[in-house]
Amino acid sequence: MSDKVEPADSESRHRGERAHPRKLCSLSVCYDDVDSSHKGVMQNISLGGGFIETNDLVSIGQEIFLTIPSTNNKNFYRIKGEVVRLDQDGLAIKFIK
Repeated sequence: MSDKVEPADSESRHRGERAHPRKLCSLSVCYDDVDSSHKGVMQNISLGGGFIETNDLVSIGQEIFLTIPSTNNKNFYRIKGEVVRLDQDGLAIKFIK
């Protein structure tokens, strides 16, 4: 039996989980796919992606353009993403370049 203990972030990467820590938030966001615009609430965000609570679901693998307000709500960031997971609460996206 080994006494070696790996840090939690290393362990989670071995299981295929997040590579970047997520930060909880509650941001009203808009996201566009090829056909239409949708609204939701970004529940968490990281350098690699985030989770949007919404009833407007799109397909896994769908590229979207996400519009996120800055902290002062005067500027907006437009970020390209890909839907990687769907569940009853919304969709998970990973940011892509």
